Amino acid sequence: MPTALRKGLKIQSGFETVWGTSVAATAIRAALNDIRYRPGDTLQERDELNGLLTKATGSADVLGTSGLVTEGGFMTYQDWLYLMEAGYKTAAPSADAGTPIAYTRTYQPTLTTDDSPRSATLEAGGLTEAFKFPGGFVASYQFTAAMKGYTMYSANWLAKDMISATFTAALTRRTVTRALSQLWTVSIDTSWANLGNTPVTSCLTNIAFNSGPLYGFTNCINGQTTPVGVIQETAQQPSVVLTFKLDAATLALFTDYRAGTTKYLRLKNVGATAIHGTPNVFPTIQYDLAANMMAWPDVGQAVAEGALTIPITFNGTFDPTGAAQLKIVSISSLATLP
Repeated sequence: MPTALRKGLKIQSGFETVWGTSVAATAIRAALNDIRYRPGDTLQERDELNGLLTKATGSADVLGTSGLVTEGGFMTYQDWLYLMEAGYKTAAPSADAGTPIAYTRTYQPTLTTDDSPRSATLEAGGLTEAFKFPGGFVASYQFTAAMKGYTMYSANWLAKDMISATFTAALTRRTVTRALSQLWTVSIDTSWANLGNTPVTSCLTNIAFNSGPLYGFTNCINGQTTPVGVIQETAQQPSVVLTFKLDAATLALFTDYRAGTTKYLRLKNVGATAIHGTPNVFPTIQYDLAANMMAWPDVGQAVAEGALTIPITFNGTFDPTGAAQLKIVSISSLATLP
């Protein structure tokens, strides 16, 4: 029998109409280099006093069932939308007047009430096995951008169940555009209204974003071992770590840290090839974040290209004046997600 080769792994997905009701996949996920999947089941061994000197007797009891999928790889302007829809909520695209059309989507957590992520049925596996994971949503994700590299990400999906299945056949592999690390720009401003006005001119060597916990399961006693729904797991607090080569600007940030001053960050990645011209509109991924610096790191050991570096962590906070914490804007050529 053939053995399972890692190169044969893939993930396919399709968005659901009803959470947890399986649908056929409509797209092969692109630009992945990390695929992992497993059941998220809760099992209990039977431990009882029955005259035997053993820890447990008989089969284990299955108390709950679910599925877990981890995907990782290259951030792309097209496939990033899958994570945004399944990690925050559905965003209706706004079309411009160009040719071909550029579509803008804005993802902003409501914060005053639970949002509902757009659930998907994932199909994961390889040449020798395949499973479907209905009711999938993004529980958390991270991305990093290092010098002269690609923007890389990892996302953790939770799913209602894990069911042995076969892959949806005859899907076309799509062409996507990877977001280069060097194309990020960062601005740090003093108010939500002024975001993007003060670009960082210091040398950044790394950007790391962490969504924090997004969503988790709702469980009830209802005659099934699978979860019954999705709920916002906790108060959201995304964070960004910006690593600077030490200079006068980082000293100014230290003054703001000592004063407890809220900072307003814009991370913006603009693709090199325009969707359309006159005027040129480029594929874009943009993160806006109101944040506080809650700790100051050690300085004196970490270096990049011979220069001292300092990683400064910005924790997301609610900005009362702008009534916001996080806003994500995507511009792509996709009217709908395949």
